[in-house]
Amino acid sequence: MDLINPFGIYFNLMKIRYAVYDSALSSTGFLNPSDRVNVFINLETAIKYVSVAKDLEKKLITTRNFQDLMKVDIINIAAHYKDFFRGNGLECRIFLYMTDLESDMDKFKESKYNEDFRSYYILKYTSNP
Repeated sequence: MDLINPFGIYFNLMKIRYAVYDSALSSTGFLNPSDRVNVFINLETAIKYVSVAKDLEKKLITTRNFQDLMKVDIINIAAHYKDFFRGNGLECRIFLYMTDLESDMDKFKESKYNEDFRSYYILKYTSNP
């Protein structure tokens, strides 16, 4: 695998520095040492960052193992948050989620109220050149 990953920076934008995160959580005082923490990471944010990257087409063409790099970046962002909470003695579960881009848009329950629900993301990432 290539050592150069032009997309890693876009995933790193989703990482909060440990010192900042620790300070923010400590100041609220709502976590106890016996607590379990669930972290939910919306991957649409990272995909949005990647999709607006400068010279995206060139990067996609010249980057070998693009799919592998995406998997590595996703695992790294999950590991970042898991490591933070484990380092503070808390049990942590990480949940990665995003819109199912292969679903029929009419199958979303929310489409009953908003016929265009999630259509922007599905069309942008499946149909838009």
